Amino acid sequence: MSARGTELLDEILTLSAQERAQLAERILDSLSPASASAIEQMCADEAEARLDAYERGEIEALSGEEAIAWLNEHAAK
Repeated sequence: MSARGTELLDEILTLSAQERAQLAERILDSLSPASASAIEQMCADEAEARLDAYERGEIEALSGEEAIAWLNEHAAK
């Protein structure tokens, strides 16, 4: 990554989790349709793999309340 890219990343990491998510979405939207489609497919594949691992008992899930608490705790970092 260029020095400018590193500088931007450092600044971006100071934003709230919501602002970073919005920025990430806009950056993804700026990619070519083929790239965006490939990223969406990778996300879908990852979600399917995690569901399969959960169903095999290899990973545990958090309740909605636990997930929100975890996100709130880590969003400030």
